[in-house]
Amino acid sequence: MLRISKHSLSDKEVTLSVEGRILNHGIEQLRRECDDILARRHQLTIDLSGVSFVSRKGVGVLQDFQRRHVAFANCSVFVGEQLRSRAAGERKPGIDKKA
Repeated sequence: MLRISKHSLSDKEVTLSVEGRILNHGIEQLRRECDDILARRHQLTIDLSGVSFVSRKGVGVLQDFQRRHVAFANCSVFVGEQLRSRAAGERKPGIDKKA
């Protein structure tokens, strides 16, 4: 199960805390939440500290958000490697690793 919590840092900054596994059935929920925030022209950060796994489709969605200037915070080494390994050899900036 995927849990998404929204935290407004200011009128224009929002952080989504995501917990669980980003699998195919939870991707649309995450996409809707993010699209809604981005449509309002808010700066979006996705906190991935509670994410243990991302499916191939989920990686594609997260990479799409990266291209739309969404920042990732507290990304585990494992999830960070999933994102990088599927980026066709291209290193992606903006992935903040959790220690």
